[in-house]
Amino acid sequence: MNPDEERRLTEFRATVRRWVAENRVEGLPKDGDVWTREVGPEMAEWLERLRRRGWLCLHWPVEYGGAGMGPLELAVLDEEFAVAGVPRPMLGFGEALVGPAIIAHGTEEQRRRLLPRIVSREDVYCQGFSEPDAGSDLAGVRTRGVVDGDTLTITGQKTWTSEAHGADMCFVLCRTDPDAPKHKGLSFVLVPMTGNGVEVRPIRQMDGRRDYSEVYFDGSRAQVADVIGGLGNGWKVTMTTLGAERSMGYAFRHFEFLSEFREVLEVVRKDGRDGDPLVRQGMAEAYTLLEAVRFLGRSELDRLTASEPEGPEMIMYKLLWSEAHRRMGEIYMDVVGPRAALRPPGEDYTVDTWHDVLFKGQAETIYAGTSEIQRNIIAERLLGLPRR
Repeated sequence: MNPDEERRLTEFRATVRRWVAENRVEGLPKDGDVWTREVGPEMAEWLERLRRRGWLCLHWPVEYGGAGMGPLELAVLDEEFAVAGVPRPMLGFGEALVGPAIIAHGTEEQRRRLLPRIVSREDVYCQGFSEPDAGSDLAGVRTRGVVDGDTLTITGQKTWTSEAHGADMCFVLCRTDPDAPKHKGLSFVLVPMTGNGVEVRPIRQMDGRRDYSEVYFDGSRAQVADVIGGLGNGWKVTMTTLGAERSMGYAFRHFEFLSEFREVLEVVRKDGRDGDPLVRQGMAEAYTLLEAVRFLGRSELDRLTASEPEGPEMIMYKLLWSEAHRRMGEIYMDVVGPRAALRPPGEDYTVDTWHDVLFKGQAETIYAGTSEIQRNIIAERLLGLPRR
C-alpha cells in the first residue's frame, strides 16, 4: 500500500470510529443481517442512522443508493464496527445477491428503479433457486415461466428457500424456453410474493426454527421488465449471483467467528475448564481455523484491491470457511462439556452459541455450492486434474 492510500485509510478509520461513538444505539442485536421489513425499534433506529449517513449497501455505487466503498474501506469499517460491538447491517439477499446481479446485468432503468427500493427496504428478497430435484444441479430447474406479452406466468416449486416467510419479493430462476439446451432456456426474474399465487410452507428445523421454506408458485405473475439480463440469459446472471454468494464476507466473516469463539471461551472460563489440556487444545484448534479464514479472506481482499478478477480461488475461500465453521461447532460442543447437551430453559427452542454454530456449520457446507462441488472445481480448474 502506498503512503497516500495508507493515510487515506487511516483517516477513514478515524471517521468511522468517531461516527460510531457518536451515533451508536444501545440494545442492538449481535446479528446485523436484516431479512424482513419488521425489525426491533433499536435496529430500526440504527438502520435509519446508517441510511442517513449513506452506509448501507456499502459496496454498491453511490448513484444507486450505496456507499461506493472499495474492499479495503469495507474491511476497515467492518473491523471498527466489530471492535465497537455494533452490527454492520446486511440487507439480506437484496444487498448480497440481487443487487450485484442487477448492477452487473440489469439495464440502467432497472438499476435506478430496483436498487433504491432495496436500500430503503421497500423490497425484501428471498432466493428462488433450489428445487426438490435441482439443488447442486441447478440448471435442471423445472419451474416454468410462460411469456405472454409484457408478463410471465410462473408455475413450480422451490425448496430450502431461506427467510421466505419475511420476504415480499423472490428472485426466481425459471425455464422460459423448454426447447432450448439445459443452460440456455433459463431466465432470472423478480416475482412479487404477496397476493400473487405464492404459497410459503415453512420447514421446521431440528432446533425448532423455521428459517427455510418450500415455496409454491401457482400461476404467479411477473413483469418482463423485471427479467434481469433478458429472457434466456438466466444462467449467466445466476453465475454472478452464486459468485457473490460464495465470496461475500471476505472482510467480515472472521469477525463473526471471533465473536462466537469469545463467547465459548468465556463459558469455558466460568466453568473452570480453561486449564484442562484437552479443552485448551480444542480451543487452539478452533482459533487456528479462525485465523486461516481471516488470512485467506484478506488474501482475496488484496486481489480485489489490485483489481484482479475473482477466480477459482474464491471457491477455496468458500470451502475453507464453511468446513472450518463446521469443525468449530464440533469443537465447541466438546469443550463446553455436559452443558452442551442442554438448551436454555423456556418453551421455545432457543439454542446457545455452540449449538447454533454446530447446526449452521452443517448447512454451510451445503448451501452456495456443496463442499463436494467446490472440491471438484478446485481439482479441475486450479490443479488441472481430469474430470474422471
